[in-house]
Amino acid sequence: MSTDAEARSLTVSVDHRVGDVAISVSFTAKPGITVLFGPSGSGKSTLLAAVSGLLAPDSGTVRLADTTWLDTKRGVSMPVHRRRVAFVFQSPALFPHMTALENVMYGMSKNVPHDTNVERAKKLLATWDVAALAARMPSRFSGGEAQRVALARAFATSPDVVLMDEPFSALDDVRRRALAKRVKEVVEELRVPAIFVTHSVREAETVGDHVLLLENGKITREGTPSEILTNLVAE
Repeated sequence: MSTDAEARSLTVSVDHRVGDVAISVSFTAKPGITVLFGPSGSGKSTLLAAVSGLLAPDSGTVRLADTTWLDTKRGVSMPVHRRRVAFVFQSPALFPHMTALENVMYGMSKNVPHDTNVERAKKLLATWDVAALAARMPSRFSGGEAQRVALARAFATSPDVVLMDEPFSALDDVRRRALAKRVKEVVEELRVPAIFVTHSVREAETVGDHVLLLENGKITREGTPSEILTNLVAE
């Protein structure tokens, strides 16, 4: 009988060449936050793209529990919109013509009554401490506010997997730590696997349950944040 963690785990095995870097990686991300840590150009963002379906790798498999998202040998490639992935980028990429509330509602199910979605969107904005921005347009947000709204929009999709690609690198250290702590809390509540890309030791220590050290397209070490990050120089 499988455990709850096994039933929700994401299993990834990907081989892909990008320029001079040959990526060859296999790992399992259990519920919680798995940090992909390593220098620029090591293949972190490419792996996220392969998991989400935005990139078709040269070969490999991606499975969420018993559901196959990708199997190149069998010709299986589930489209992006069916993978139920929340993807948070460095840039918030909010719709400039929509209010914060409208941005959050954008990815919600259209089969749910409008008023229900409105109330849920308001709760999500409150979760990320930006409830006061509901009626404002993105041009009036600070950098930290915009990223909080982007996070609320990402989690509005009720994701099975969360992917975050250096989402706080444009923010100052205080805002980065605050948002990292909130992300960890929300992911723990959802009990879903999340992959968090960063090259910041402090950020990795704050959010990570498990750390994969990626160098030149290969996982060279993995373990808890204290096991992997202790001897690395913090940013």
